[in-house]
Amino acid sequence: MKYTRYTRKTKLSGIIIVCVIVLAVNSAIIKIMPAFKLYNEKNFAGAVLTEEDYSEYADIEDQGIKPDDDYIERFLRPSASAPLEKKYYIGNVKYNIPQKFQSPDEIVRAYFDILSDASYMGDKKGGCGSIGLGNMPYPKAYDLLSDDFKRNMPYDKFFKSFKGIGHINLLKLIDAPAIKIDNRIGAQIFVEIETIEGTDSAGKTSFCYYYGFITALDDKNNGWKINSIQLKSEDFLCHAYHGWNHEASAIVSIIYGKQLGIISTITGIEERGYFRNVSARSKDGKQYRFQFVRVTNGADIELRQSVMQDGKWKDIEISKKQ
Repeated sequence: MKYTRYTRKTKLSGIIIVCVIVLAVNSAIIKIMPAFKLYNEKNFAGAVLTEEDYSEYADIEDQGIKPDDDYIERFLRPSASAPLEKKYYIGNVKYNIPQKFQSPDEIVRAYFDILSDASYMGDKKGGCGSIGLGNMPYPKAYDLLSDDFKRNMPYDKFFKSFKGIGHINLLKLIDAPAIKIDNRIGAQIFVEIETIEGTDSAGKTSFCYYYGFITALDDKNNGWKINSIQLKSEDFLCHAYHGWNHEASAIVSIIYGKQLGIISTITGIEERGYFRNVSARSKDGKQYRFQFVRVTNGADIELRQSVMQDGKWKDIEISKKQ
């Protein structure tokens, strides 16, 4: 009997020890997870790079979109647009970067003007000698970021995110609706950039395109600073044959009509340059306008939502969650 009681106590002690170990390991994993996630975060050109998820969308044939040759070609061509004219310079001959920026769009423009002179090919091949001003511009661009941005992306991480990029062109810079950041009202800017990237083969480089949103905050003492940059890469072999989430009218009809039930009828589509304005009406007669920007790979990217109030369009934010 003594042996049996001793055995039971030993087993019980063993179970307790195992439970303590499991709890300790779980606690350690929980503590490690945020750092692990940060370590594996994908950065590109100083931004957080995310990917589109096309898995939830039905093919275009199911949504009444009938692609012809002109429609397909829209998605399979590079940009014919000239980059925005350069305004800010950092070279020895001409240096005109101000100590403070008085508007968010100007600091974003300066950021990409500076980067247009930078190159960091790393182990990628391209060019036939030096490219631009090499690595020199990156610290200047980094100076335009907010303290919070810098805490999340130390300079070494920022610099390495440009590996393989020989040149950057700014194609679009558009004001977007204001956004709340830590109980402050911040600015939001839509951008599209064109990069020339090196490859593993000598004599072979590629043009790539990215779009996204940049936020900026006004630090009264230091002027405007860039607070965050999020970009998405543009795929040129998807939209021509699959999905509907790249077509402005289909997005409004399906998401705001069929899924959310906010609008009942599309009343008009206005095309103005790379803007697409889709007007719609709800069952109770409210008028809505959804503005999109068409990027280089032919996709329409939603920029803002508005409702007509007192004879004027007022920006609103409609949640896409049902």
